[in-house]
Amino acid sequence: MKKIGILYGMEQTFPFAVNEYIQNIARYKQVKSELMTVKALRIDDFSDYNVIFDRASHEVPFYHSIMMQSALGNVKVVNNPFWNYPEDNFFNYSLAMKLGIKVPKTAIIPSKENPPGTGPDSFRNLIYPLNWKEIFDYIGFPAVIKPNQGNSGRNAFTVYNENEFFAAYDFTGSTTMILQEYIDFEKYFRIYVVGKKFHRLVDYDPRKPMHLRFSSQDLFIDPEIEKEILKIALKICNALGYDFNAVDIAIKGNNYYAMSFLNPVPFIEKNFMRPEDFNWIVSTTGDFLISLALEGKYIPSEYTWSQYLKGPKTAPKPSSKRRGRKPKASSEE
Repeated sequence: MKKIGILYGMEQTFPFAVNEYIQNIARYKQVKSELMTVKALRIDDFSDYNVIFDRASHEVPFYHSIMMQSALGNVKVVNNPFWNYPEDNFFNYSLAMKLGIKVPKTAIIPSKENPPGTGPDSFRNLIYPLNWKEIFDYIGFPAVIKPNQGNSGRNAFTVYNENEFFAAYDFTGSTTMILQEYIDFEKYFRIYVVGKKFHRLVDYDPRKPMHLRFSSQDLFIDPEIEKEILKIALKICNALGYDFNAVDIAIKGNNYYAMSFLNPVPFIEKNFMRPEDFNWIVSTTGDFLISLALEGKYIPSEYTWSQYLKGPKTAPKPSSKRRGRKPKASSEE
């Protein structure tokens, strides 16, 4: 019997729906799925799961250590715990640009306050005071200031001039921030990608409150726009090596911007999404986890993550198709 474990955190619907889906598929009785329980672990106590679907270790370092140790025991962890954890947004925008994907102009800036455990001598290499004029001339206004690591949509603000920037910057504490060009987009889409090839486009607007961001209407999109969006999303997911990800694409004029694509644990909640979108993500994820479990335990070569920095040699073929005053605070999830 192959085993799938699902590690979950604050989510209320998605992990449970995936678990139930796998359990209810009669033709896959050779696969067992369960919601994981975690204990204090010895270094010689390796997991007996074939696959772990990780929806929580990005928030809990204790879980993350267990995910990495599970990978040492040849468990397939989705997503790769050695690449999933250091969510460096500045690096990922740089990687996208290297892949030839258009991104907003972005600059990384040091934290307003010294990080814990550091002092003035820790920053003797830093040119200070910073040349703010050079940074502002490059980015322009309006601009978005947001954290460099983790969910950059939290504690993110749109600023319209230097005074507003410094007022927001003063509240950032010891968090390293990025300053980014504000894209006043005309259209915005989120693409959920499973297994680096299966995909689902949804209408999504990050400027709205969370309960209104997912459109309740059928998706209608020009086939040429859809083709370009999918090409970008699949290219990013294959470059990063993510088996589960969400890529946000903004369209302004004839330009396609990768806005948010480091989403290995994207927001997925039944009560906020169209039923057909939620059900597609659940079933596709369940089928993908089953396929991995049936392969058995193995040494996953993709944990040597540096190979992805070159990007995919050939673009993968899409596996499914589907037709179908600026805010002061900015948010992405």
